Amino acid sequence: MFPTLSEYNKTIQVQGANAFRTLNNIFFIPARTVPIKIYSFGSGSFAVVFKALENGKEIAIRCFIGTDIDYVERYRKIDSYLKTINENWKTNIQFLENEIEINGKLYPVVKMDWVEGTLFEKYININLYNNDILSKLQKQLVKTSISLEKNIISHGDIQEGNIIVQEINSKPKIKLIDYDGMYIPDFQQKKQIERGRSEYQHPNRSSFTFDEKIDRFSFWVILCALEALKFDKTLWKEIMQGGFNTLSNMLFSASDFSNPNQSKLFNRLESLNQPSLNFYLEQIKISLINSTVGQVKLFGQIENIDEELQIIENEKPSNIQSSNQIEQVNITSFPTGASVRNKNFENIGRTPVKIDKSKYLNEEIKIIFGTKSKSIIVDEFSNEIEIDFDKIIVNKPIIEKKEPIIPPIIEGKTSFFSNPILWIGLILLVIIIGVIISENNKNNYNSDYPEESIVDTTAVAVDTFAVAVDSSTNFIDTDTIPTFINEQGNEVAGNLDFLKELHGKYPHEEKLFDNLTFNERLVNLIGVDKFNYLIETWATETPIEFSNNIFVASGCQAHSCSSTNFIIVFDFRNNLMHAGIRVDNKIIKYSENGSNSPVINYWADQN
Repeated sequence: MFPTLSEYNKTIQVQGANAFRTLNNIFFIPARTVPIKIYSFGSGSFAVVFKALENGKEIAIRCFIGTDIDYVERYRKIDSYLKTINENWKTNIQFLENEIEINGKLYPVVKMDWVEGTLFEKYININLYNNDILSKLQKQLVKTSISLEKNIISHGDIQEGNIIVQEINSKPKIKLIDYDGMYIPDFQQKKQIERGRSEYQHPNRSSFTFDEKIDRFSFWVILCALEALKFDKTLWKEIMQGGFNTLSNMLFSASDFSNPNQSKLFNRLESLNQPSLNFYLEQIKISLINSTVGQVKLFGQIENIDEELQIIENEKPSNIQSSNQIEQVNITSFPTGASVRNKNFENIGRTPVKIDKSKYLNEEIKIIFGTKSKSIIVDEFSNEIEIDFDKIIVNKPIIEKKEPIIPPIIEGKTSFFSNPILWIGLILLVIIIGVIISENNKNNYNSDYPEESIVDTTAVAVDTFAVAVDSSTNFIDTDTIPTFINEQGNEVAGNLDFLKELHGKYPHEEKLFDNLTFNERLVNLIGVDKFNYLIETWATETPIEFSNNIFVASGCQAHSCSSTNFIIVFDFRNNLMHAGIRVDNKIIKYSENGSNSPVINYWADQN
């Protein structure tokens, strides 16, 4: 049994690097600083991810949760195997035994490179009208597929959320993240522990052999979607706008694969009548018919498809400006190489470095070296900032155990129980109240009832309903959710009192989205599509808050916390649910009665 998400977060918040056995020169970066500081950048069924700086380099630390010991052994073997290959899509990982101490026990962690770049879907948003970039992405995907199979590897969950795009010399390069479902030769004849997202997977994937070919269908889906976007940009619009984008897919949905002949998307793409697009559509349709997926390739003849990807390490764009044009602040440190970050911990550079004074005027700058940090406010007189880290002393946290406070006994005053006059007064008061109650009961008993009063009870038959929830994703599969209505026509809320007991706990740990009553209210409020998107995207989360009869839960997308996040509010005083969804900094507010929630308004103003 591994620690919980909240136990990891609390330990890292209080002890930082001191909780680790060998990673003792790291500085943890919070995922969010408002409304409270939270360090976890995302969590799933098996692990929670934290972000840290190690010698100025950003790393990810995966800490195991749950009870699956086999999952830990998988990562041991994956770490060992990936050390034998050198491919550009690979993210370096290191399995560390007995690394973090929680409640007196040591647990393993996985240290990984923190991959900087743009999530695949967002990169398409930026480059939707650049067909040359879309073609380069296709080429990168095919190269990645060939490389995986050559090394007898499959990722297991190829989808837009696990692909990071890095631009090097204005060319897109692909990195794959999240190796939970990966296949390597050691897992031959083993069962898949992950099925991947249905929008990218063959309907019969669960019956497929778990091997290096398991990703092929996912690659074909993405290649086909990219080809379609070259000819029809409106396909990328959200569903409510007439497009096929659910914000968590590449045009296709599971229903398209289940019945392609009745699929609106397949019909729409075929109507474009483009040879290259028809090629990719045919590959998908053939695989759906015979459950055999062909090797991934591009339409037409592409030369040097197996050429090695040339990744230029640590390349920085040239952005040199004259000091006569911009007033700069020179930041130096001893030792050099300290990480310089803004108030949101976003990277600025490494010392020695010059920054634009006008850009950071009156802003907080953080200079970090190992476990030591210094915060500076840039003002109009700031020209040179020098930090000597040898003079900064970091003390280990002292966790005090407070004894219970026993209230003092104040002597010298007469207590209630030792005063006979007060006792006599109390007895007389009880006797008087008893007489009054007795007389009232007699009057009620002797009342004249000429005929027996008959109460006609009416049984109201309420047809129970079931919300179909996929056990792996919590997706609501129904198109509509019924609502209970009483005789007055008002909505009868299910019992949500359990929310009052969740203060300080995490939604994921408490299985908040497994509660059907809660889900019913939320789906009725924001709709099925937005509910599914929220469930799929909700990764990093803050502890639940409950105060003044207001319940608040909030979460955000891994790697994109500031631009894509969510909040759910339940007002017990008025029996009202409110919600807010921010996607790429675009905000939508929801309320069951159309009213404004101060909590939602505050959340909307924060980023």
